[in-house]
Amino acid sequence: MLEVEIDVLDKNNRLAERNRARFAAASIWCSTWCPAPGPVKPPC
Repeated sequence: MLEVEIDVLDKNNRLAERNRARFAAASIWCSTWCPAPGPVKPPC
């Protein structure tokens, strides 16, 4: 049996780390806003 494991977010993680360093060097504060799923409204 061959077990293969890869980090599918590896490239994203590297880009995010680079961005964090750039923002910190420029004293920029960033935040991510993701709305929580709300109640589903029935169709009218």
